[in-house]
Amino acid sequence: MSHHERRDRPSRAAALDSRPGFDASPFTQQRRLITLRFAEDSDLEADSLLPQRLRGVESISGGYLYLVDVLSANAFIEAKQVLGQTAELAILLADGKRRLVSGIVTAFGPVASDGGFTRYALQMEPCLALLAHRFNACVRQNMTVPDVIRDVMQRHVGGNPVFARAFQVEFRLTQDYPVLSYCNQYEFDLHFLDRLMAEYGLFHFFEFRADNDCPVHVMVVADDPFVFAPAMQATVRYAGAHPTTEEDVLTGWSALRRVQPGLVHLTSYDYKTASVEQAGERSRIDQGKAGNSLASTLEDFDPLTHYYASGGDRLERHALLRQQAHDFEAKQFSAAGCLRGAAAGTWFELRDHPVHDQQNAEQRQFLILLQAVEASNNYLDELNPQAQRLMQAGVDLPLPLQPWFNPGAGFDARGGQLLFRNRMRCARRGQPVRPRFGHGDLAKPTAPGPMTAIVVGPEGEEIHTDDLGRIKIQFDWQLPQNHPQGGAGRDERSSAWVRMVHPSAGAAWGTQYLPRVGQEVAILFLHGDIDRPVCLGALHNGIQAPPHFSGAGSLPANKALSGTRTRELRGSRANQLRFDDSSGQISAQLMSEHAATELNQGWLGTPRQEGKSEPRGEGFELITDAAGAVRAARGLLLTAWSRLQDGRQLERAEFERLLDECHALFAQLGDYAARHKAQPVDGKPQETVRQHLRDWENGSNARPGASGGGQPLIGMTAPAGLGFATPAGIVSYAGRNLDSVAQQHLQLAAGQRISLNAGAGMSLFAQSEGLKAIAHQGRLQLQAQHDDVELQAEQHVRISASQGKIIAMAQQEVVFMTSGGAYIKLSGADIEFGCPGTLKAKAASHQVQGPASASADLPSFARGDLSRTPQLIRPGDGRPIDGARYRIGLPEQPAIEGRTDALGNAAKVDADKMKNMAVRFFEPDEGSKS
Repeated sequence: MSHHERRDRPSRAAALDSRPGFDASPFTQQRRLITLRFAEDSDLEADSLLPQRLRGVESISGGYLYLVDVLSANAFIEAKQVLGQTAELAILLADGKRRLVSGIVTAFGPVASDGGFTRYALQMEPCLALLAHRFNACVRQNMTVPDVIRDVMQRHVGGNPVFARAFQVEFRLTQDYPVLSYCNQYEFDLHFLDRLMAEYGLFHFFEFRADNDCPVHVMVVADDPFVFAPAMQATVRYAGAHPTTEEDVLTGWSALRRVQPGLVHLTSYDYKTASVEQAGERSRIDQGKAGNSLASTLEDFDPLTHYYASGGDRLERHALLRQQAHDFEAKQFSAAGCLRGAAAGTWFELRDHPVHDQQNAEQRQFLILLQAVEASNNYLDELNPQAQRLMQAGVDLPLPLQPWFNPGAGFDARGGQLLFRNRMRCARRGQPVRPRFGHGDLAKPTAPGPMTAIVVGPEGEEIHTDDLGRIKIQFDWQLPQNHPQGGAGRDERSSAWVRMVHPSAGAAWGTQYLPRVGQEVAILFLHGDIDRPVCLGALHNGIQAPPHFSGAGSLPANKALSGTRTRELRGSRANQLRFDDSSGQISAQLMSEHAATELNQGWLGTPRQEGKSEPRGEGFELITDAAGAVRAARGLLLTAWSRLQDGRQLERAEFERLLDECHALFAQLGDYAARHKAQPVDGKPQETVRQHLRDWENGSNARPGASGGGQPLIGMTAPAGLGFATPAGIVSYAGRNLDSVAQQHLQLAAGQRISLNAGAGMSLFAQSEGLKAIAHQGRLQLQAQHDDVELQAEQHVRISASQGKIIAMAQQEVVFMTSGGAYIKLSGADIEFGCPGTLKAKAASHQVQGPASASADLPSFARGDLSRTPQLIRPGDGRPIDGARYRIGLPEQPAIEGRTDALGNAAKVDADKMKNMAVRFFEPDEGSKS
């Protein structure tokens, strides 16, 4: 109430003194405007502290703070006797009722003393205000905002007896609230609750309940603007600057509009859909033609952290709440006067105001958002002037919203005149009450920087992840005592899923590294949001040392080594990619301890121990204790010819030159032999190979646009020779020709036998130096089993038997003849001599005896069976395929068609000599099977 309200009329004390039964005796609180009491179990005697003056501020979602000047004849009251006590202030109303305000004494101390009386300063706040003194780091998962508030308050109420007896929390909610999968607190409890409620459109205010033993203040958490009760004086008259009655009235009233943003625009990136969600909300209030135009471009844009809301509807809700907060502040009202029944979080109906009386009753109902109160008792009027100077001595405690107070207005120099006044900020009842959130004091705290955490998971699971490659972590500040319901046990309940940062991340491509349970990792917070951690990578520590590549050596001696070494799940073996940058000894290794498989490149040496390695060679080696395979669908070149680094991949000029030499010798000798009665050679397959080699790069980036390249062949070449050796056998097979050509000698040696078999003839031709066939031991046997044997020579044919006989036998005749016509014919049982010239017989004696004969033991030659039967079997298990269609193509014969039998066999192909045949099997749709 301003000084105009009480200057020209009797003091409120005088009015109260005039009431029947009012006890104005000093040092008691009976019938005083302000009374103060403490809980019954306190050590303070009744009336030991008398309130002389109070100043207070209270607001919706802001709590309250009351500073009280109290007088006492006891100058030795210790602060620790009063601190933490539950106190209750009661303000006497015009109808004799009292408005109660209770709380906890949070500050107390002497201010001044005159030797007889001592003035103390007492500060009273709700228990909620004390939460500003508790910083907590805590993770909460899968809880709604009301659940989180309950959890925070229950930890105080359940663990603090002062909270338990003096403080209660009630929820009066009309909305449903989403479950927060991950909600981190890394701030003071009070700030955490205030910003969480503001973010989700909740507010709180206080109600007070009288209790004979202990006053109770109740924190009400609500979301509906109609939840507020009417003030104890529900109808208030506006009296202007010169009130004429003793009733509580308002002497000041004004409306104030403020320009506010006309649009809220929120964005949030949803990493699950890889898209940006947007939500907007326009102002729903009329700020006038110019004001609306001005506000139209004033956009409250906030790019929120990732996955801020679980869906577009939730993001729209947040945009609405923020715009409602702006609209809430666009038009409010200021009031001043003497309204003892007013309290923040209550409403009243205004009467007798020249503007608002033109409106209906609902438009005249106003909610008190904030009020500042100043009041005093009249103890000093009953004391001597020296004691009255106590109110001017000392230094008062500071009070929020100090400019709202005007010391001296309504007080005399001693501060002794009785006074009650308050100033208020109001809004029309029913308007959504939304604390501002986003850019102000109630914004989320920015994470102080990167943090470390431990990777966690279920017991017995070494890598714990999901389909997005996320992990779970526990921060070092997640202490069990702050997580009584779990969440700090280093298991899968310690966090929500946390994304990993990788050097590359694409659609089913990129890099993947998943830290394992127990590893220490570095955590970064997106947008600085404590609720949006991402894992940057793992850190070594005293327990998890840097890798020992190849299981040997350590830092700092092996500081030239770098790379990656993994560990087998639930095992001890490793895989590794190691780079060695030691001066003059650089190398790289790709290794798996399974089957001791390694690819070593560069300077090859033993694993480094204390930085030292013994040389093993240079170049590369690929080794394994298991099997190996090299596959190249467009060909494979194995060469030992050196090549410049800028040479083409399939550089093979030397190889092609050698094959040209091969073909030239092959064709030259082959043609020469054919002209001299030898069997002609077939050079087409060799020419095909040479053509494939020439066209090998066609169609690749080395020869783009050319055709015919990329044939799946293997080329092997080396300038110093090729060697093949095995203690077992070597099998060489060619589906067409097998050409072996040597510029010098083609030499074959066998410790046992050499077997040469040909299905369609064999030709041996030596251009010079003759042809030798020698059986050093054993028989030399030449047979033409179903045809003739011809021995021809330009000069002589010599047949000798050094130790035995020459026997010539024939089934029909044996004929010896010369080009001159002389002959001897052995035919059956007869011998015939014939010659056109002289027959001479020279011998020392002649004997002609009777008939005689000798048997001819001639060999017999059977015709072998060269028939073949194609068979179709499954490549996986070798089982025959029944009923498949086939076609067998034979040279100079009609094709044979049919279906395979139960054994997978096609028709038997009979032949008396080797023939090529082409077999094709078909699916029922006539497509080729194989």
